[in-house]
Amino acid sequence: MKPDLTSDINGNYAAALNYRSIDRFMLKLLWWHFGFTLLMACTNSYLKLSVLLPSPFSWRVLSPTEALTSSAVGLLAAAVPTLLRDSFRNHYAWRLLMSAALTVYSYLFVFMSGGSIEMHFHFFMVMALVTVYSDWRLGWFVLVLTALHHVILNYVAPTWVYSYGRNDVAVIAHALPVTATAIFTTLLCNSHRHSVATTEEARLALQREMEERVRAQEAATTDALTGLANRRGLLDRLHAELQRCARSTDPLSVVSIDLDGFKGINDAYGHTVGDQVLTHVGKILRGYLRQTDLAARYGGDEFVLLLPETTAVKATVMLSRLATFDLIPADVGQGANLDVRFSWGVAAWPEDGTSAERLLETADHRLYEMKRRPRSSARTVS
Repeated sequence: MKPDLTSDINGNYAAALNYRSIDRFMLKLLWWHFGFTLLMACTNSYLKLSVLLPSPFSWRVLSPTEALTSSAVGLLAAAVPTLLRDSFRNHYAWRLLMSAALTVYSYLFVFMSGGSIEMHFHFFMVMALVTVYSDWRLGWFVLVLTALHHVILNYVAPTWVYSYGRNDVAVIAHALPVTATAIFTTLLCNSHRHSVATTEEARLALQREMEERVRAQEAATTDALTGLANRRGLLDRLHAELQRCARSTDPLSVVSIDLDGFKGINDAYGHTVGDQVLTHVGKILRGYLRQTDLAARYGGDEFVLLLPETTAVKATVMLSRLATFDLIPADVGQGANLDVRFSWGVAAWPEDGTSAERLLETADHRLYEMKRRPRSSARTVS
């Protein structure tokens, strides 16, 4: 299979690979390199460290021009990636730029030290460092830049590469460990990338499964017509509220609501209009109740309200206000002589019971007591 040399092979795993944090660290690292570049420029030119104490850091004295030029190149190597940090849509291009900038410092350190063999180790450091991106191509990119440095400069300016001058055999000798390092970093990057990809795929699969479960749970506890909770959703919430009340002793009111004469609406105008009325009622209940309350369609034209931290007296006041709302949908009111009324019954915890069954039974009983009263005593909502 032909290797992909241009696209961002890790684009789907950027967050899992923590690229944002890595980028910030790499930029700091570039500026640390620039600081070391300035230190070498000063000690190897102005202080003439090679005269006082020859070492792998300084085998020769830099001229003022060489020191200034090296410092300027080092500044560009740190400044350019910093300025262009968020301008790449393809993060792979950014990774290549970072690899190139780090390799520039390898060039500078070898040059400024006077061709110190020890400074060549920085090329290996760069190849190891870029593995944090888990992109095997970066190691080979640095290898190419290293080869250009050793091969070309060995003939054009050999003292920039080796302190002792031109060495054709050393080029070959260096090629072997650098190539081996590229192979090792490739294996390391691919292994880590595979682990991250497997973990990310498992995470996404788990996330999809959880979302499907949530949707299934919502579908199982939601009335499809009105969008309110259904009987199962009501009972689940009611049991939870009763447990909370037992701990906190806060009041709880359970309200049973039934639309009066709803069967007549279905018979006279059809089930489509009846469904529109039920949907409109559900919309009004959702908008009227508090976020802590729950409205449920218990079945047919019967609704149940759960009103936490609400006494029976307060619940009655809320229902009296609700009775002033127009429950007739605007789009079916024209030409239809609809008369939508409702009756209700309220049961309070703990006065009327401490179980879900008892509270619902009491609220339903009081609802039908209200329905048996003369028509004028029922709340008219039209």
